[in-house]
Amino acid sequence: YRGIQLFNDSKLEEALPFFIDGQKSENLIVKNRSKYWEAESLYRLKKHKEALSKFRILKNKLNTYENEFIQLDYNLGYSNFKLKNYENAAKSFENFLKRDSLNINVKDDAYVRLGDSYFAIRNYNKAINSYTKVILNEGADADYAQYQKGMSYGFLEKNQEKINALTNVVNNYTVSSLKDDALFQLANTYTSIKDIEKAHQAYNRLTEKYPSSIFLPKSLVRQGLLYY
Repeated sequence: YRGIQLFNDSKLEEALPFFIDGQKSENLIVKNRSKYWEAESLYRLKKHKEALSKFRILKNKLNTYENEFIQLDYNLGYSNFKLKNYENAAKSFENFLKRDSLNINVKDDAYVRLGDSYFAIRNYNKAINSYTKVILNEGADADYAQYQKGMSYGFLEKNQEKINALTNVVNNYTVSSLKDDALFQLANTYTSIKDIEKAHQAYNRLTEKYPSSIFLPKSLVRQGLLYY
């Protein structure tokens, strides 16, 4: 399996001809594996449209999902997501998440991307449900899911729920690159509901804790306007 060796060495362009050639095999297992790895190579080469087409063809030809193709719907979800086909991405991630015995990290990632897909098509309630699963599992992207959950509540005009979620981003995660962003959004939300004292507290915390934040210039301007 020279193609797999090249794939594992990130020599994707060199691997492709081996996967294409493998599809001429009369052995159905070899043929299907070759189709899968061709599609995966195309995806990693950022040829998402071609990858999506190949993944779809393979899915339509498989009668059942062998274990080695357990991530096919996950691949379809990502291919659609990259092409901004968010409704189709959501369907594929939903199909993937129906399977048993999924790797926990891949499962959490699928829930994040499912949430992002619903967020993109403004189905904020379903987005919140997906993000909540990641938060409860304490997945690797739980802080991101918490932040996105807060923003989803904001679009639903549920300000208190938004505040709770964003406060969790700031207080509940030892390491997160989203804390300054969450503080900025918190300050803006407090401003919008006329809780000026808490808006000042959020802006001050942002200034003190994250002096190099990209949000600092806007924060200083907006906080200055609170005095008028």
